[in-house]
Amino acid sequence: MFTLLTSKTEPLTLELAQRFTSMTLSPTERQLDPARAKMLRDKVEAGQFITCTWATARLGDKEYRVNGQHSSKVLTELNGDFPKGLTAHLDTYKVDSMEGLAPPLPEFR
Repeated sequence: MFTLLTSKTEPLTLELAQRFTSMTLSPTERQLDPARAKMLRDKVEAGQFITCTWATARLGDKEYRVNGQHSSKVLTELNGDFPKGLTAHLDTYKVDSMEGLAPPLPEFR
């Protein structure tokens, strides 16, 4: 249903955060939670923010964000106070169908 194409770590930059914020979200992304965004912003302001783990999936020629909505949004709204010296771990997957973006949950009995 999905295949890992790349897995890499690179410097966390405002441009990278902006790219993730502007991506089309996949069906797996949860709704934006203001409380989670505030918690992440508080971590940035306290100097306690750590490496982001973000993921995308490619379906044909379209790329979807499957993880990273909260942290990328917070990072793009810091008004010049972007943290320095951090990294982002980026996984890119290939999916064969829309179902590959949101696999069904197993049934529990």
